[in-house]
Amino acid sequence: MGEDSTAQYPIPCDAFEPEFEPHYRDTLITDEAILEKIDKEISSLERIESNEKVEDQDIRIKLVRDYTSGNKDTLCLGSFFGTVLNGEVMKDDKELLQTVKRIIYNRE
Repeated sequence: MGEDSTAQYPIPCDAFEPEFEPHYRDTLITDEAILEKIDKEISSLERIESNEKVEDQDIRIKLVRDYTSGNKDTLCLGSFFGTVLNGEVMKDDKELLQTVKRIIYNRE
C-alpha cells in the first residue's frame, strides 16, 4: 500500500487483500541479511495482554515470511502503530516497522 493510504474505517489483517487488491503491490525480499534482521525482530515481538482485538487493528502493511521448513509467519502492521503476528496482537516495535517500511518504500 502507499505510505499515506487512508480509509474511513480500520482494515484488519484478514481483510487486507480484498480491501486493497487494486492498489497493493508485492515485494519479494531475497536478501539474506534483511531476512535475518526481520526474523530476529519478529522473534522478539511480545504478545499484548490486554483487551485489544485483532479486528480493531488498522493494517496498511502485510508481510508473509515463508521458511524453508514450510512454515510461515504473517505479520501485519499499521502505518504508525498496530502489530499483528499470526492472528495475535503484539506490542509495537518501531524498529521492525521502520525496517519493513525501508524495504517496501525503497528507502535506505
